[in-house]
Amino acid sequence: MSDRRSADAAGFCKAGIQKIGDRDTRKGLVFPKHNLSLSKQCAILGLNRTSIYYTLKGEIKENLEMMQKIDAEHMDHPAKDVVGMTDFLLEGGYKVGVRRVRRLMRLMGIMPVLHRKHLSNLRSASYIKSYLLRGLIWIERFWKTIKYEYIYIILEENATALYCGIKRFIDNYNYHRKHQGSYRQVPSKLYIRPAA
Repeated sequence: MSDRRSADAAGFCKAGIQKIGDRDTRKGLVFPKHNLSLSKQCAILGLNRTSIYYTLKGEIKENLEMMQKIDAEHMDHPAKDVVGMTDFLLEGGYKVGVRRVRRLMRLMGIMPVLHRKHLSNLRSASYIKSYLLRGLIWIERFWKTIKYEYIYIILEENATALYCGIKRFIDNYNYHRKHQGSYRQVPSKLYIRPAA
């Protein structure tokens, strides 16, 4: 009978101790030089024993440098996505892949400002002329890009500032930005041939 009471009391005590706080707070209550072993202290506090020995590693120096570059590039080009940021870092001499850049951007809380598709609205259209969609797709793609990546994001104060901003965007679009349709190459390198 007394064994059951002590077991109930121990269970009640353990449940009460586990409500003290989050895991980090309870980790602070473990003392290596205490009379109780570490495994018993962890069991009472509801902790995994490996969590006592594990310490988080910080980011390596190269990742911190890349995070600074990503932050600066995101401020200049808020619509640049993971693939574009990967291209930017590759041009800067970093050996990096899409997965690593995605992890760093998520860690920093950076999300590109992109226009979302409204696929549910497509059915509400009373008619769709597919021949118009096929003919104008190349022109429309450029204007859609400039609208959603510059004009709607950066609100200029006057027409002159808008003109200069669009000129900078088109220069970046043609001479610096890699395009998916041209196998991740810059259009100026493809279409402008040096005079022989």
